[in-house]
Amino acid sequence: MRVLHCPTDTGGHAWGLSRAERALGVHSDVMVRRSSWLGFPCDVDLRLRESALPVSVLRLGWFVLRAVRQYDVFHFNWGMSLV
Repeated sequence: MRVLHCPTDTGGHAWGLSRAERALGVHSDVMVRRSSWLGFPCDVDLRLRESALPVSVLRLGWFVLRAVRQYDVFHFNWGMSLV
């Protein structure tokens, strides 16, 4: 099973869950749209805050297309989706 926690890492919870899943043998990653000022770790930071809107849309779209093929389970945090 391949799990993606996204698109935020509120309170570091996504990272903690992901690492616990990895300890159980599950392929688990954390993706954030943009890292918070608290600097919680993640596997993929799209850095959408640093880009102009057209670049951010393309970057997010490219990631979504890859993620749909790469992951079996999507764990959405903070009531948000990928788009």
